[in-house]
Amino acid sequence: MKQNSLIKVKIRNYPMKYLVVSAFFCLLLHHKQLNNNRIMNKAISKENAIVAYKAFGNNFSCRDFQYEVGKEYHINGDIEVCKKGFHACIDLMDVFNYYSMSNSRFAIMKMWGDVLFDIDKICASNIEIVEELSLKDIVERYASSKLDFMNKTYYHCTILKNFEKESYTNGDGNHIISNYNRKKILSKGALNTIISNDVSNTIFDLGDFSTINCNDIGTRLVSIGCNKNITLMGSSTAVLYGDKNTITGLSGTSVIVSNGNDCTINLISNSAHCTTNGRNNKINVMGNNMIDSRGFGDELILNGNDITFRAKYGSAVTCMGKETMLVGDGSIKEDVWYRFANGNIKYVKI
Repeated sequence: MKQNSLIKVKIRNYPMKYLVVSAFFCLLLHHKQLNNNRIMNKAISKENAIVAYKAFGNNFSCRDFQYEVGKEYHINGDIEVCKKGFHACIDLMDVFNYYSMSNSRFAIMKMWGDVLFDIDKICASNIEIVEELSLKDIVERYASSKLDFMNKTYYHCTILKNFEKESYTNGDGNHIISNYNRKKILSKGALNTIISNDVSNTIFDLGDFSTINCNDIGTRLVSIGCNKNITLMGSSTAVLYGDKNTITGLSGTSVIVSNGNDCTINLISNSAHCTTNGRNNKINVMGNNMIDSRGFGDELILNGNDITFRAKYGSAVTCMGKETMLVGDGSIKEDVWYRFANGNIKYVKI
């Protein structure tokens, strides 16, 4: 009986030594199989080329490959997502999972040949750079392609469910609410309200008098229109086109680019970067942020410590409620970076 029980123990214990390892490799194979299953391969002719969107660096390159508008490119051999081939996104909103809104260049392209379809991007052996567009123009064209054939809705409330990926709204006075992450929200019309309560949502809003509350981090926002009221949490990016908008950054490391006149930017945070490209904007700064004022007649009100800034001729700088200094009129020069800290303004090299 002892011998039999010993044999049973050996039979039981011997495979147990490798059970965890075997299970681990099974999981790896299963994960690899899932990845392979999510990627679909198609051969597509040039006549049926896919229209897609792509972003580039400031020199119109991507991953050290230099592109040029109007040219076609081909790569030999087997392509692989994220490793070999030309990449782009069928949906413009997916582009911002990989590229910054604030300092990229954008183009529409055609893709054909061997094409791999991943979750939010495609990879192809052939590509043509059809047209370069500004961020504003490419968002407006994208919005037209999605919304021009939709019936308009008025004063309707949409609450995105967890399984819903996007919300498209065309009309005035609508409410759009997202309580989940990585959603796409496209809204066109006046007096709309958008509330984003989770991380990494992408929002395009086209229209006037909107209210947009981004209550969690990682939001990507493009706003086109005037007289809006926007709040933004940290690690987010907002690019605005339009006059008389108000945007408030409530926590740090956000990037705000305002391309309009008579706007108000409130930075109640730290480590934010704000650029204004219009005229007569008012920038209230509470924390250690960076301000790049590029328009005439801006007003910089610095009430924090360790603030880096530069401004154009004709703008005004007020530090801690003390004397207002005009840019280009003595102590503060145009287009020169300064640092305000401990009550003093000093030149800094950026």
